[in-house]
Amino acid sequence: MMGKPFDTLIEEGSYSRYNRLAKALRDGRWWMLKGLKPEHEDDPVMRALLRKEFNLGMMLRHPGIVGFVSLELVPQLGGGEFIVQEWVEGVTLKRWLECDHKWPEKVNVLQQMCEVLDYCHRMNVVHRDIKPSNIMITPDERVVLIDLGLAVAGNQSAFRTPAGTERYMAPEQRREDVIVDGRADLYAVGFIMQEMELPQRFKRVISLLQQPDRNKRPSDARLLHEALAHAASSHRRWFKWAVMFLLTTVCLATAYALGTKDIGTHFWGTGKLLAPTLPDYLTDTVNYWSTDTAHYITVIKDSIPYTFPKMSYDIPGDIDEDAAVDLGLNVLWAPFNVGCDRPSLFMTGGYYGYGDPTGKLTSIDDKSCSMYWNVSSQEDYSGTEYDIARVQWGGRWRTPRREDMDELINRCQWTYIQPEGVAPGYLIIGPNGNRIYLPMAGFRYEFDYYELGKMGYYWITSPREEKVTDLSGFVGLALTLVPGGLQYGYAIVNNGFSVRPVLDR
Repeated sequence: MMGKPFDTLIEEGSYSRYNRLAKALRDGRWWMLKGLKPEHEDDPVMRALLRKEFNLGMMLRHPGIVGFVSLELVPQLGGGEFIVQEWVEGVTLKRWLECDHKWPEKVNVLQQMCEVLDYCHRMNVVHRDIKPSNIMITPDERVVLIDLGLAVAGNQSAFRTPAGTERYMAPEQRREDVIVDGRADLYAVGFIMQEMELPQRFKRVISLLQQPDRNKRPSDARLLHEALAHAASSHRRWFKWAVMFLLTTVCLATAYALGTKDIGTHFWGTGKLLAPTLPDYLTDTVNYWSTDTAHYITVIKDSIPYTFPKMSYDIPGDIDEDAAVDLGLNVLWAPFNVGCDRPSLFMTGGYYGYGDPTGKLTSIDDKSCSMYWNVSSQEDYSGTEYDIARVQWGGRWRTPRREDMDELINRCQWTYIQPEGVAPGYLIIGPNGNRIYLPMAGFRYEFDYYELGKMGYYWITSPREEKVTDLSGFVGLALTLVPGGLQYGYAIVNNGFSVRPVLDR
């Protein structure tokens, strides 16, 4: 599609044998454009690969992955198709390693890489070209993975095509008869670690990652994260025990001198952390659908149990508008998220596919939902008969618009907190001192949950951007919450994200 013209274009030149890059300024913000060289613009295979990269980039939404925005025809660069993605300030890991960095800083980079790769692999995506030049380090030491040109998802035929960068390619990437999985990316991490010149205690981890037999490597990035943490902390264990012994001795001696047995209270207070006054509703914002009547609901994800307190009453149905919280803004905010009263393929509990007020979406091609997608792709559907919040809660409740969320972000104080027994999230205090809580509720996709307690995703209504292929459907705007901050981004509409309703004054 034809996008809005760019104010400034700086040709970055050749990026690879087939691609070129340009840095572009539009609406006061810099973007990176990636397209084909003129001699390859009419090659159907190259165009298909560029679109495949765009579709994968739009599917992956993580602060550690470069954000994709659109696929546009750019007249200023000859009219060819270009992927528009965020401009990442910083240097490549290759350049970063040329400077003097202590090994704990390097391990921090590696652990961030593990978190990004864990997300990719759980989304069934293999990058296939992990190397220092494809990893950016921002000025605040944040890792951002770039270049999805060789990445593949699912069982695409491209899985069987040898691809990668020679030094970092796993043995199975060189064969056409093997379907590559995430362990190929971990193999590349092993060679990056070797180039980092880490202390001896990391040699065993490197050796495991570089195993030619992928069955002998760590099975996933989380195990690698744990192995790195274990190796990094091994040198401190003797010191830790020595300090604990010394402190215990001092405490016992002092307690004896003071004639008290209440050592913990005397030295460390009551053991309870002082926290700001919390809103009334914390636990009810993640109301998983369940026939279980127990107070707690446990969701098993990758053999790890996540426990969330369950509401003592049902969220679905008409909600009294008097329950809305006045934060001193232009709209009133609901005290908790919309609840879903039925299970479905993509949505369960407090989650909804964008533009699906029925809660019955069963596949990306489900015709019963297409009318909602089509209507809201052309206009803002907040407050209409297609609004999820209005369908479930009745009355004047609606899904927030971009301007509502902008006001919440810009006029309120946001503090990341981890209340005991509750999913961590953001305590939001309005100008008048009233408060609400947005949890890191993760998201629901097909039959599984992702990022529980780690990230939060909240739908926002706005005219939707259509993706290139029919298979990918549409994308909608969402606010992503991570412990380090928040950002807007587009996501595929059949993701089950949270919705926090609002009321107009």
